[in-house]
Amino acid sequence: MGVVAGIDVAFPVAAAVELRVGGGVELAVLDGLSLGLDLVYSIGLSRIDDDPDAPKNQGLTVQAGVVIPVGG
Repeated sequence: MGVVAGIDVAFPVAAAVELRVGGGVELAVLDGLSLGLDLVYSIGLSRIDDDPDAPKNQGLTVQAGVVIPVGG
């Protein structure tokens, strides 16, 4: 526990380690413009809590965006 500007702040002692696996597709919309869609699954390899019965982190992420080529 530390104090920053008069406020008690808890500094993490451990860091989470995870494995991420995923893939994505890119769909052409117009000439030189595409839509990207990715799906990523994350599973924790370590527990951030000292309790041995604590679950590990896991999550599913969906990412979408516009792909605009830059240069060449």
